[in-house]
Amino acid sequence: MTSSVIPLAPGSQSNSEPKSQSNSEPKSQANLESNDARWTWARGGSACVVTLQGEMLTVHSTVAFPPGAPLVAQSDNHVTFEMKVRTCRKLASGAFEISGKLVNAPRQLRERLAAALA
Repeated sequence: MTSSVIPLAPGSQSNSEPKSQSNSEPKSQANLESNDARWTWARGGSACVVTLQGEMLTVHSTVAFPPGAPLVAQSDNHVTFEMKVRTCRKLASGAFEISGKLVNAPRQLRERLAAALA
Protein backbone atom coordinates (compact mmCIF):
# COMPACT_ATOMS: atom_id res chain seq x y z
CA MET A 1 0.00 0.00 0.00
CA THR A 2 1.37 3.40 -0.88
CA SER A 3 1.09 6.38 1.39
CA SER A 4 -0.24 9.65 0.07
CA VAL A 5 -0.39 13.15 1.45
CA ILE A 6 -3.88 14.44 2.19
CA PRO A 7 -4.74 17.68 0.35
CA LEU A 8 -5.18 20.68 2.59
CA ALA A 9 -8.65 21.91 3.40
CA PRO A 10 -9.94 24.90 1.41
CA GLY A 11 -8.86 28.15 2.98
CA SER A 12 -5.75 26.63 4.49
CA GLN A 13 -2.31 27.25 3.10
CA SER A 14 0.06 24.99 1.27
CA ASN A 15 3.54 24.25 2.59
CA SER A 16 4.99 26.65 0.02
CA GLU A 17 3.18 29.62 1.55
CA PRO A 18 4.71 30.42 4.95
CA LYS A 19 2.45 31.73 7.66
CA SER A 20 3.52 33.14 10.97
CA GLN A 21 1.97 31.56 14.02
CA SER A 22 1.58 33.03 17.46
CA ASN A 23 2.79 31.08 20.47
CA SER A 24 -0.81 30.47 21.59
CA GLU A 25 -1.81 28.67 18.37
CA PRO A 26 -0.93 25.01 17.84
CA LYS A 27 1.57 24.34 15.09
CA SER A 28 -0.27 22.85 12.14
CA GLN A 29 0.11 22.13 8.44
CA ALA A 30 3.86 22.41 8.92
CA ASN A 31 6.28 19.93 7.45
CA LEU A 32 3.58 17.50 6.29
CA GLU A 33 6.03 15.95 3.85
CA SER A 34 8.14 14.66 6.75
CA ASN A 35 8.19 10.88 7.25
CA ASP A 36 7.35 11.48 10.91
CA ALA A 37 4.14 13.34 9.94
CA ARG A 38 2.80 10.79 7.38
CA TRP A 39 1.24 7.56 8.61
CA THR A 40 -0.61 4.50 7.29
CA TRP A 41 -3.51 3.03 9.27
CA ALA A 42 -3.38 -0.69 10.05
CA ARG A 43 -7.05 -0.87 8.93
CA GLY A 44 -6.27 0.82 5.59
CA GLY A 45 -5.95 4.43 4.51
CA SER A 46 -3.38 7.05 5.40
CA ALA A 47 -3.08 10.16 7.52
CA CYS A 48 -0.96 13.25 8.15
CA VAL A 49 -0.37 14.58 11.64
CA VAL A 50 -1.75 18.12 11.96
CA THR A 51 -1.40 18.99 15.65
CA LEU A 52 -0.03 17.49 18.83
CA GLN A 53 -0.80 19.00 22.23
CA GLY A 54 0.37 16.81 25.07
CA GLU A 55 -1.21 13.43 24.40
CA MET A 56 -4.00 14.84 22.18
CA LEU A 57 -3.34 14.29 18.48
CA THR A 58 -5.18 15.58 15.40
CA VAL A 59 -4.69 14.03 11.97
CA HIS A 60 -6.18 14.43 8.49
CA SER A 61 -7.13 10.96 7.27
CA THR A 62 -8.30 9.41 4.01
CA VAL A 63 -10.83 7.28 5.92
CA ALA A 64 -13.24 7.94 8.80
CA PHE A 65 -13.29 6.14 12.14
CA PRO A 66 -16.03 6.30 14.82
CA PRO A 67 -15.46 7.86 18.25
CA GLY A 68 -14.00 5.34 20.68
CA ALA A 69 -12.30 3.31 17.96
CA PRO A 70 -8.73 2.23 18.73
CA LEU A 71 -6.38 2.96 15.82
CA VAL A 72 -2.86 1.77 15.03
CA ALA A 73 -0.71 3.75 12.60
CA GLN A 74 2.69 3.01 11.10
CA SER A 75 5.18 5.36 9.44
CA ASP A 76 7.28 4.66 6.36
CA ASN A 77 10.20 3.81 8.65
CA HIS A 78 8.12 1.27 10.66
CA VAL A 79 7.49 3.38 13.77
CA THR A 80 4.00 2.77 15.18
CA PHE A 81 1.62 4.59 17.48
CA GLU A 82 -1.84 3.88 18.87
CA MET A 83 -4.61 6.39 19.42
CA LYS A 84 -8.20 6.29 20.62
CA VAL A 85 -10.59 8.40 18.51
CA ARG A 86 -12.37 11.22 20.30
CA THR A 87 -13.95 13.03 17.31
CA CYS A 88 -14.09 12.59 13.56
CA ARG A 89 -15.47 15.11 11.09
CA LYS A 90 -15.44 15.40 7.32
CA LEU A 91 -13.61 18.39 5.85
CA ALA A 92 -14.64 20.27 2.72
CA SER A 93 -11.63 18.71 0.94
CA GLY A 94 -13.10 15.22 1.45
CA ALA A 95 -10.51 14.25 4.06
CA PHE A 96 -11.49 13.45 7.65
CA GLU A 97 -10.15 15.33 10.68
CA ILE A 98 -9.65 12.84 13.49
CA SER A 99 -8.81 13.93 17.03
CA GLY A 100 -7.88 11.52 19.76
CA LYS A 101 -5.58 10.55 22.57
CA LEU A 102 -2.26 8.80 22.08
CA VAL A 103 -2.18 5.45 23.86
CA ASN A 104 1.04 3.80 25.10
CA ALA A 105 3.14 6.48 23.38
CA PRO A 106 6.71 6.65 24.69
CA ARG A 107 8.26 10.06 25.21
CA GLN A 108 10.58 9.54 22.22
CA LEU A 109 7.58 9.10 19.88
CA ARG A 110 5.85 12.23 21.21
CA GLU A 111 9.11 14.16 20.74
CA ARG A 112 9.45 12.89 17.14
CA LEU A 113 5.88 13.91 16.32
CA ALA A 114 6.40 17.33 17.90
CA ALA A 115 9.66 17.79 15.97
CA ALA A 116 7.92 16.87 12.69
CA LEU A 117 5.44 19.69 13.29
CA ALA A 118 8.00 22.25 14.41
